Amino acid sequence: MTHSILRNPYSRLCALLIASSGALLAQSSAVGHISGKVIRPDGTPFTQQLVVIETPRGNREIRTNEQGEFFIPNLVPGKVTVKVTAPDMLHFRSEILVLVNQTSNLSIRLRPQASTTVEVVDVGSSLPLSTTDQTQAKTGLTTNMEVIDNLPIPLTTGGDRVSSFLNLVPGTNTGYAYHGATTLSYHVDGVDTTDSVYGRGITLLNNDLVDQVQMLTGGVNAKYGRFDGGLVSVTTKSGTNVFEGSARFAISNPKWGGIGKTPEIYKALNMPIARPLDATTTIQSYTFMGPLIKDTLFFSLGYQTYSPQEKTAQTTSGLKFAGVPFVSSTGETRQDAKLDWLVNNDNRIYFQYNHSVQDSDNAYTNGGNPSSLSTLSGLTRTTRGYYSLGWTSQLASNLLLDVKYNDTNYKQDQRGSSGGNSVVSWLDVPDFTLFDNGTFASVVDERHQKVFSAGVTWFAKGLGEHQVDAGVQSYHFTDETGALDYPSGYLIHFNGFIPGATTPALGNRLLVPGNPALTQLISEQAVSGKATSRNQSVYLNDTWSLDKHVSVNLGLRYDNFSGTTVPENNTYSTHAFAPRLGVNYDVAGDKTRIFSFTAAEYQAQILQGSLANASVTKTPITRTYAYNGPAAPAGQGNGQQALNANGSINWAVWGNLAGATGVNNYMTSVDPIQNRTTFVDPNIKAPRTRELTLGYHQETANQAFSATLVRRWMDRFLDALWTGDGIAPGVAKILISNDPDGKRDYYGLELTYRNNANEHVSFGGNATWSRSLDNVNNQSLANNFGVGSQQGIPRDQLSPYGPSSGIDRSFIFHGDVTFKQGLGKGTFNASLLGSYYGKETYGYRFGTALTPSNLVAQGYAATYSRFFPELGPLHQPEYYTLDMQIGYTHAFTKKMNAFLKINIQNILNYMPNYMNTYYGTAYTGTYQPFAMFDGKGTVNVAPRTVSFDLGFRF
Repeated sequence: MTHSILRNPYSRLCALLIASSGALLAQSSAVGHISGKVIRPDGTPFTQQLVVIETPRGNREIRTNEQGEFFIPNLVPGKVTVKVTAPDMLHFRSEILVLVNQTSNLSIRLRPQASTTVEVVDVGSSLPLSTTDQTQAKTGLTTNMEVIDNLPIPLTTGGDRVSSFLNLVPGTNTGYAYHGATTLSYHVDGVDTTDSVYGRGITLLNNDLVDQVQMLTGGVNAKYGRFDGGLVSVTTKSGTNVFEGSARFAISNPKWGGIGKTPEIYKALNMPIARPLDATTTIQSYTFMGPLIKDTLFFSLGYQTYSPQEKTAQTTSGLKFAGVPFVSSTGETRQDAKLDWLVNNDNRIYFQYNHSVQDSDNAYTNGGNPSSLSTLSGLTRTTRGYYSLGWTSQLASNLLLDVKYNDTNYKQDQRGSSGGNSVVSWLDVPDFTLFDNGTFASVVDERHQKVFSAGVTWFAKGLGEHQVDAGVQSYHFTDETGALDYPSGYLIHFNGFIPGATTPALGNRLLVPGNPALTQLISEQAVSGKATSRNQSVYLNDTWSLDKHVSVNLGLRYDNFSGTTVPENNTYSTHAFAPRLGVNYDVAGDKTRIFSFTAAEYQAQILQGSLANASVTKTPITRTYAYNGPAAPAGQGNGQQALNANGSINWAVWGNLAGATGVNNYMTSVDPIQNRTTFVDPNIKAPRTRELTLGYHQETANQAFSATLVRRWMDRFLDALWTGDGIAPGVAKILISNDPDGKRDYYGLELTYRNNANEHVSFGGNATWSRSLDNVNNQSLANNFGVGSQQGIPRDQLSPYGPSSGIDRSFIFHGDVTFKQGLGKGTFNASLLGSYYGKETYGYRFGTALTPSNLVAQGYAATYSRFFPELGPLHQPEYYTLDMQIGYTHAFTKKMNAFLKINIQNILNYMPNYMNTYYGTAYTGTYQPFAMFDGKGTVNVAPRTVSFDLGFRF
């Protein structure tokens, strides 16, 4: 006889953006676990009872111990069925959802066969969007791509749906600002793929291969470090015993959407409104997965591409002669592969490969208005990807091992302007127009990182239950770069064309002798170099459940950071300890009402991007020459005299202002090695974030609510500190170090609510009230300019404490409603997603002020940016968006269905763009600010867009 057990009623809460308390196990491979206890009708343990877990990859079996308990680790995330069969007892059967990095807990009370009771069994939440494992206090969410797929978050050429979805997390401002911080730790299937240049993930995944997404913004386990904003963990799909696959075509065309509305700006500048281009772009996505050996070896494959490439018709913008039409295009391919070998029930080995290529052809202009195709940017190719190898093992019934290695790469290969590497670039000074060649040279930027980690998870008992996680991690990152601004290494400035010129021929170009402002030759020699970052870490974390009411998380992490650069020979080495504490109190012991408290410290990595000003690899050796050639009766020469017949530089006419010519007789020479002014403090420390959170989470049969208070203190910001040691007048020594007075404070209140009204309708959302205040948003503006001397400039003029520019937004709201209804042989769905963004702080008014002469003599610059906090901060305007999806899925067979979805972004075509002028210049050290209309700045809101998703799954 089979007893059908009802699932946990809370599992029906398909929540959008529920930020609650939840656990993130230190087991960071992309797996989940199931634990539970089987008891008899009288409440005594059922020992040596067989428990069967039916998974798409075969069955897992285990017997209960003397306390009736069982634990099955390392399950691939997804739906599984738990079965328990005992003599004279009703059969137990329940389907649950295994979530990445979480443990689902079951309490199974078997009933005699005579019983007719239908029991609700607590199987732990299977929310598609939740973090509900209550053994630790966390803020964040877990969701899957099925949820994202049913929301109006389309796949576009400008980004993927995972990134778009993360911007909807409570406490997140647009642009990856999480609780006032900006760096993330980005993991794919348990592998750390975060780069050390900007603190972001550098991999691009096929969206249809993504299974689950977890985002944590507070109370993170001690295993994770090198971030201050949050942790993103993405799980990709794995093959099963059934062959599966999909084909998706995401089709868009700007012509289908709305026209950009910027009436204030366009009227003021007398510019016509741009009409959308009629250019259809299709993103193709394919997946295929299944078994190579049943129950043992599985594969998954993915391929995604633009087809055709996204193209834009344009015309060169040279002012003297007619423009030339050209096409700017971008394209991309993504390839993914995974092999998963279940050696036995205790051991799993997996291999993953990811590779993407992005091409951008003639997409940029730089250094002047392009006059021809040869002066455009040419082809830029960016390749990135990784391969990883992992091993998870159950060494004993209560001991797990997790070992993995990852090799991630990034390469940007800029082929340069198409004029050729031997053709000199020319710039018309009066019209600022380029001729013959562009200002894009062949430059390579390569990043390479290797990550190794080994960790164990030990389950023990003693004054409660413990999950102890311990391990080591090693991170090695290199960045190799070089720079050259012109394909040939030469740029000639010339004084326009002779009167009546009809072509840009060399003989029509005017050269002025002895006047570098109108005619000069710039010569460059590339400098290449290499920056290396290292991080070695040790962590220990104990998740301690005292009883069904109280659980505590205790963790400690140690990080050692070091780095070197060549040829500058900048070095640094530092270390830090990061403690973590979390406490949960479950009021009734049933996970329906939980209070949580966390206290944590995070050490962000020292980013190469923060040290870029101390690098010479993007500053070529530069020399300038005056024109000393013959002059026509009008006092000017022509371009034919500047070059030899073969197009090389004619050194007989180029030299210094004294009249000497030749390659060694230059006007100025800047060698970034010999003339270094910026250095790195060898005792630099990692940026630090300290955090307190207080939360409450409540769930009922069809509703969920949470509230979280967040307080953060951030310091040790890196800045370019001017020491003013008098290298030369107006040339100070600059030291990149921790700003001793720099700080940022974050205050936040996050509320979330979800209501599943019935099987057809669900709605909810989240609201965040927050403030972010700092005095570091004007970094690299010498914010300790003269501090410490009697003639120093007050800090509140250089970097005033106040609302954080680009981060401080007092109120954000996201809400959604979803409707599903069976229709014919398929399902109709419709959803709305709306967001409201309050005013965002843009900064304070500022102007250029004169530096006191005594500071200039010490080496400080002659001018500085002077801020005026007494005038109050400026704000970007508030705005809102409303998006909609309508879709239908039709089942052709039991194993195949087709889908069609229409996504409309910014239905109302609302674009709050206004004129905003507030810049000024203080030539005499005094400043009269312009009139300012606060909240009237420009906001980058795209016009209405329409896209179609269609395809099939089997």
